[in-house]
Amino acid sequence: WAEGLDPKTGRPIFKEGGRPGDPSAMEGGKGEVVVAQPAFLGGKNWMPMAYSQDTGLFYVPSNEWSMDIWNEPVSYKKGAAFLGAGFTIKPANDDYIGVLRAMDPKTGKEKNTQSIRRKNKGQFTRN
Repeated sequence: WAEGLDPKTGRPIFKEGGRPGDPSAMEGGKGEVVVAQPAFLGGKNWMPMAYSQDTGLFYVPSNEWSMDIWNEPVSYKKGAAFLGAGFTIKPANDDYIGVLRAMDPKTGKEKNTQSIRRKNKGQFTRN
């Protein structure tokens, strides 16, 4: 939905065709479907990252989800996910969901990546 941030304002630079359309202007009362990644679940959200003094790297567990999202009239349901829009969550990759990345904190560059077939729900500890 955005191609970056405006360095002066910090606001998103909207990408053409990257936002769901106005449902009132669409046939069937549903806006155009767009793909958003990461999904609202977050790419790096709940799982804690770790720092190793031995390697000097951060180890960042994450999940790679995407979602189809569209504008449509929706009602709030207690206990259900509510975005004010319709959505479908799906894995961003065919062969894995979870990822463990080794990141250099000095450069921000990724040094290594390990994909994990299932979703990454835990933390990584050192023995």
